[in-house]
Amino acid sequence: MAVMNAAVDVVVAGGGPAGCATALACARHGLEVLLVDRARFPRDKACGEGLLPSGVAALAQLGLLAEVRRDAQRIEGLGFAIDADGGPAAFARFPDGGDEPAYGLGVRRLRFDAQLVAAVRAQPTATVLEGVDATALLRDASGAVDGLVTDVGPIRARAVVAADGLRSRLRELLGLQRPTARGGHDRVGLRGHLRVAALPFGASVRVLVGRDLEYYLTPVATDEVQLAILGTRRAFFRAALSAVSFAEHLREHPRLGPLLAGATAIDRPLGAGPFRQRVARVFTDGALLVGDAAGYVDAITGEGIGAALRQGLAAGEVLATAVATAGRSSRAPLQAAALAPYAQAHAAITRDGDRLTELVLWLARHPRLARRAIASLSHRPQVMQRLLRVQAGAPLSSVPLLDWARLVIP
Repeated sequence: MAVMNAAVDVVVAGGGPAGCATALACARHGLEVLLVDRARFPRDKACGEGLLPSGVAALAQLGLLAEVRRDAQRIEGLGFAIDADGGPAAFARFPDGGDEPAYGLGVRRLRFDAQLVAAVRAQPTATVLEGVDATALLRDASGAVDGLVTDVGPIRARAVVAADGLRSRLRELLGLQRPTARGGHDRVGLRGHLRVAALPFGASVRVLVGRDLEYYLTPVATDEVQLAILGTRRAFFRAALSAVSFAEHLREHPRLGPLLAGATAIDRPLGAGPFRQRVARVFTDGALLVGDAAGYVDAITGEGIGAALRQGLAAGEVLATAVATAGRSSRAPLQAAALAPYAQAHAAITRDGDRLTELVLWLARHPRLARRAIASLSHRPQVMQRLLRVQAGAPLSSVPLLDWARLVIP
């Protein structure tokens, strides 16, 4: 690839859901945007591959729902069960939220990310550079970020969007990384895909909560499921579980083994983590953090893709307003004050969902209480529906205090 020296309104580092949603939103506001990613698409990535209804609504806002839905599996609801024969199980259909679809989607990242990148490439004011690594930041005389150094040359921009994932290099270069508390940085995941004769739980996601590990079954086609395993590094070590032993672990699992008998592996399992990432803030002079790069709690509640899409939409709105206010003819970096509204939008998208994730993590660390909560929810699907609304963006205050009490009352 030829060496370049470009100047655009916005440069986005990372071609996943967060980066593509940001780039699409910017381009549709008429901004010149350049998207770079070190990978070449299609490329696979470890992910839960589930979209809750709020994520489906975000796809609709981006104008991509009809296209994505053709290659995705419709998901009607979510269930939890204790990973033991005879353990309690709870299931709820996704609630009808009025403004949002009452269904989710199972999406293969191999296809989904390629669709998103193609949509960005189709925008007249957007450029996509695949196989290009962002290696450093450019700064002006005042210290404000005004572009990226890449392995094909410098890219000047009025704003840099770091959407480069959990282990964001740019987040650290921007000085926005916060250290994670000791012991809070060891949750990881492993996932693989299986061909099945029939979906074991129909068009729904099922989570089996064990003493040490959680197992997620997400349908991504009528004959294909993703199996994801989450837990601490220590739990993986105790189970002697790795990508190499993934199939053997599945065969020997007392509940999943019989359930998935006859299933065949499609790919080599991929790992992800550590999950928890903390940030000081999500903006600075000339730069925003979006998606997993903007902080992450855990994959245990499974709405990372939807939150990333919604953050990208919010980032695009803020960037478009900031450029319009400062004037299109200016090439100066956008100041932190102009980007500050993104922090409010980001908090509205993530704050209560993150708190609910912390609660679920706490229950996962206390198997007796987790069993009690699932037993309670098994009799009260309407409570579980209200909790699903929180994970999809509703405030925690929308869940009555009595419902919280019912989590620990069988």
